[in-house]
Amino acid sequence: MKPIDLKPYAATIAAVAAATGISVSVLTQTTSDAMVSEGESLVAYADPARPELATICFGETKGVKFGDKATHEECVKRLIQRMPDYILPVKALMPALPDNRLMAYSDTAYN
Repeated sequence: MKPIDLKPYAATIAAVAAATGISVSVLTQTTSDAMVSEGESLVAYADPARPELATICFGETKGVKFGDKATHEECVKRLIQRMPDYILPVKALMPALPDNRLMAYSDTAYN
């Protein structure tokens, strides 16, 4: 998987990392992996697994309504801000995981 360049979002990543205690490298790589595996939609659509659920950006469903729209920048920031919801529980369950496995398990949890 080729990583996505998230340098334009370095300030957002740093702020979320500082607020959550997640390392910048783990947050950056996990976000990049999710972007690659999820694909992006700037308009809300019906989730294939649950058609009654609106989905936008890189698979985001929280607070999404059909008809919602977003820019690419909003989608990236939204994903960065949501990744701790997936990384932190994995880290809590398996605190000794090396970073590469933490990132892989967190990406799987998001997906």
